[in-house]
Amino acid sequence: MDNDFELKIGNTICNRYDILEMIGEGGNACVYKAKDTKTGKIVALKSFRSSDNMNKQRLMKDVERELNILKYVTHPGLPKVYDVIYDNELFYLVMEFVEGITLKEAVETRRLRRKDIKKIAMQIMSALYYLHSLEPPIVYRDLKPENIILMEENKIKLIDFGNAKRFNRDIVSDTFAVGSPKYAAPEQFGDRFGNGLYNTDIRTDIYSMGILLYYLANLETKIGNISVLKKIRYLIVFDRKYRKTIIKATQNSPKNRFQNIIEMMICFA
Repeated sequence: MDNDFELKIGNTICNRYDILEMIGEGGNACVYKAKDTKTGKIVALKSFRSSDNMNKQRLMKDVERELNILKYVTHPGLPKVYDVIYDNELFYLVMEFVEGITLKEAVETRRLRRKDIKKIAMQIMSALYYLHSLEPPIVYRDLKPENIILMEENKIKLIDFGNAKRFNRDIVSDTFAVGSPKYAAPEQFGDRFGNGLYNTDIRTDIYSMGILLYYLANLETKIGNISVLKKIRYLIVFDRKYRKTIIKATQNSPKNRFQNIIEMMICFA
């Protein structure tokens, strides 16, 4: 993001939100810790910008989708979104401020015990189950350690719903390839056999959850979609259930994976 578009500490947005500090950035967005001067509440302000008009329109749709998805959720593993505001070139998503560090940072700076990893994994799957149980289901499509905040007592929040979608049974395939390649299911980008994009569904998140379990067990980030099943052969995990869950979840074909997150949770528990 260009420095000209970054907010300065002490700036006030829309005569209401005082910028306290930047807490994250990437792509077309920055996230700031801010104070709502009207309520006194600390919030997260996610700012988006684009100098390209076509990209700006797409970003605005992404922001509105994220707002519509999260505005009414009531799960402890999901953040609350309060509003979207516009100010000249920039537009902002006003969200619940979540105190903690990303799961990636936690893995890199501390040793997670087996029981901690299982507790974290079950919470993530619970949040996915909630999203998948809505009508229509919400497919998250970007599950990775950077998008999971670890709070006190190892409680979690999923963040960044810019790639999430409401599942539509009537479409043939997604319009755009989205997700993070290390954790994305093959159908998110087209598979190695030359097949194009699919209409991604809840089984896409199940694949990514399997890769995340692999990452937590091996503390390895260099995971390739093609070789993951070969690597699992040498997987050092806590028990047979853990290994079985990863293998089933990360099958290339969605029809060979767990068909819903409950099946995965039962196998893993």
